[in-house]
Amino acid sequence: MSRNLLIIGVLPAVLAAQLTVTSDHQYREVFNNFMLEGKYAEAEAEARRSIAFAESASGPDSMETARCLDMLTEVYFYGDRVRSPEAETVGLRAIAIKEKLGPSPELAISYRLFGDLLTVKGDYLRARPYFERAVNIHRTPAGYHPREEGAALVALGELLGKTGDFAAAKAAFQQALEIRQKFFPPITLNTANTMTAYAVVLRDTGEYEAARKYFTQALEIIRQKLGADHLENAEAQNDLGGLLIRMGNAAEAVPLLERTLAMEEKAYGPEHVNLAFILNHLAAAHTALGDFPAAKGEFERAIRIATDVYGPNHPEVARILSGYASVLARLGQQAQAFEAAARTEEISREHLVLTIRSFPERQALLFAATRPSGLDVMLAAAVADPALRRRALDQVIRSRSLVFDEMAARRRFLGADADPANARLWEEVQTARERLSRLVVQGPASFKGGDYATALRRARQDNDSAERALAEKNGAFRTQSAHSAAGVNEVSAALQAGDALVSYVRFGADQVYAAFVLRPGREPALYRLGTAARVEAQVAEVRRHILAEAENPGVSSKHAEMLYHAAGEALRRTIWDPLEPALAGAARVFLTPDQALNLIDFGALPARGTGYLAEHGPLLHYLSPERDAILAPPAKKGAGLLAFGNPAVDVVVRSATGPTLTSSARVFRGAVSTCQDFGSMRFDTLPASALEVRDLAALWRAAERGEVLERLGDAASEAAFKLDASGRQIVHLAAHAFFLGGNCPSAVNSAVGENPLLLSGIALAGANRRRSAPADGEDGIMTAEEIAALDLGGVEWAVLSGCETGIGKLLPGEGVFGLRRAFQVAGARTVIMSLWPVDDQATRTWMRTLYREHLTNGRGAAESVRAASIATLARRRAAGLSTHPFYWAGFIAAGDWR
Repeated sequence: MSRNLLIIGVLPAVLAAQLTVTSDHQYREVFNNFMLEGKYAEAEAEARRSIAFAESASGPDSMETARCLDMLTEVYFYGDRVRSPEAETVGLRAIAIKEKLGPSPELAISYRLFGDLLTVKGDYLRARPYFERAVNIHRTPAGYHPREEGAALVALGELLGKTGDFAAAKAAFQQALEIRQKFFPPITLNTANTMTAYAVVLRDTGEYEAARKYFTQALEIIRQKLGADHLENAEAQNDLGGLLIRMGNAAEAVPLLERTLAMEEKAYGPEHVNLAFILNHLAAAHTALGDFPAAKGEFERAIRIATDVYGPNHPEVARILSGYASVLARLGQQAQAFEAAARTEEISREHLVLTIRSFPERQALLFAATRPSGLDVMLAAAVADPALRRRALDQVIRSRSLVFDEMAARRRFLGADADPANARLWEEVQTARERLSRLVVQGPASFKGGDYATALRRARQDNDSAERALAEKNGAFRTQSAHSAAGVNEVSAALQAGDALVSYVRFGADQVYAAFVLRPGREPALYRLGTAARVEAQVAEVRRHILAEAENPGVSSKHAEMLYHAAGEALRRTIWDPLEPALAGAARVFLTPDQALNLIDFGALPARGTGYLAEHGPLLHYLSPERDAILAPPAKKGAGLLAFGNPAVDVVVRSATGPTLTSSARVFRGAVSTCQDFGSMRFDTLPASALEVRDLAALWRAAERGEVLERLGDAASEAAFKLDASGRQIVHLAAHAFFLGGNCPSAVNSAVGENPLLLSGIALAGANRRRSAPADGEDGIMTAEEIAALDLGGVEWAVLSGCETGIGKLLPGEGVFGLRRAFQVAGARTVIMSLWPVDDQATRTWMRTLYREHLTNGRGAAESVRAASIATLARRRAAGLSTHPFYWAGFIAAGDWR
């Protein structure tokens, strides 16, 4: 945080006048001098004297009293006493007084001051609304004040940068700079401080040259105004030092940081919190230069100072601890490194969980991506020391899918809540998501100039606002579930005799894959599997041979299968064979893949000798986080089957029924896209999917399982699914699916790419006529974003009978973002999905076997999936057909295995 910029009227004449309207009052002059000199006890006494005088002269609820209360808030902030209970009390009293007097620049200043206080305390959740209120007041006639608006925008931008929302942070800083350029001379200290804060965000987004330019310009202004040795240089110098380290210029950074440290020590003494940030950068520079003993001492001093000021559980303490753990590991002090890394992870994880309670999912993911983590150091230590493995696995389990847990918890809470106000707020969320999805799908073709970007940005802001309003209203009433808080002990207790849990992890500066194997009653085993480059190249090769067969089915089948076998065996030897000693005797294995391993059907890997793992290995089932091994009673119980098939993609939906089409041509249940944008997607009819729905309906009725809703043709619409899916026991979607990944423009669009659920979806009735859909109607494309807003709390199975329905964007720690995640967030307990393209006719046969195993033979999800795959394989083998996994594997189940 830019502490220079946040000083509200505490600098002497040349500085104070630019910062706040409160500096116009002479009673602050003595206080300002004390604050500038670091004499906080004297400043506090002056502030309290001023408060008493104002209360006596003007009354306890006067503006003068509120201004003096602001002074005391500054003492708590700059005097390193933010943890004092009185700090918030004083700030809130000033706000209450000013709120009674009406909106004004003065009220906005108090809002900003209080937001500053909360930010430094690490309470990002509560800080943001105060900054936003300050900005909004300054944009009204009653509160118009360009200088203070700019300051409020900078404070907001800094907070947004801390939470990883860099695009919004940049926008706030750019607005602040525009205000400075429009209303003020080009060379002012406030402009310099704004440039410094903006440069920090540019640095954190990797825009190093631009950041260096702004740091340099800021320092030139400060030195021109105050001289090269003035304390006002310290903030920019420290942040510039951090940039130089990232640019590989640690040797240049060290003298700059040492000079800055000396300036701050001289001004404020050896224990001021500013020193912790400088020491953290200085330690990072010495780490980069290989001087680990020096770095260790600097980290230790920084940790002590930050802990004394902020407390032991502050996110800035975690950030310093992260670097400290890495240095300890380099010094060979593995046990101490592990402890520091574990503390980093615990503090950071808890802060994330508390902070994202009012965040929309998009922002929660951004924040999660920026938090400091100790897992890399812990896992490296655990590879070398078996005594550390249980604790390391515990941290992995507790840190996996934290954003997913928050989003799913919201959905569960709201599904069980009967508050009409919540129902209205949730309807607003659904409406906002549908509007955003329609805009993304529609694309810019029907817009002029920059109108589309403006509309898309506004839709995203509306979506964020709706999610935040709902979360803020209910976050305080939700408690963390036992499932979310579970670790290795709870997961181990949930495993039965004959079970094993395999938890894959990708970690380390050099990026390697490893796997934990947990068996009930045993200590975890840990195996290092190979570099990420090697593993991911092998995964890519396996998938390449699957997709090659999809593109040219039946052409040189024996040769194609031989090539697949070679690639599959290589991958199996890397990711499975090393685990076999720990898996001996396991009848059921739960798999939690990480990163690229989410794209592999482990059962389709060739077994030793002949056949495949699905035939000869244990029963395999997939978990998103390991915590899903713990089965909680369902909050709701659904009834009936809802089955969609052969949507009439080429008609504008007008009625509830439609024609059934038949064809013998080979058709895949995926989009044919040129990867230009959403507009390029075209979908074929899927004749066998209609027959599939009728097959399943017949099996359902024969098993006397209750109601069946068949939706075919133009009845297979978005509106029908959103209306009928809630409360069903099974929902089955036999339709085209899509995922726009890689370098598709739709995937890298900044307004879309931050929300991966907009990149996956299902094509339903009218999908090919989506541009003809009314502006406020359904367009036939049901994105994962829309699905995640549904209430599927009673759904036991969501069967996604389309191409690559289990594929999506891979996010570290959060898994696969696509249809799978959307259905699970919405409440579906098990998702059955595909990892590669599937043939229309072959999928019908596979699905018929799946449901027969489940409905007639009473098998659970994991057993039914394996039985369907093995039966399909056996039929092909008996008929002398290719046994390439493309034809019989690819569907997996994740979630509840029962």
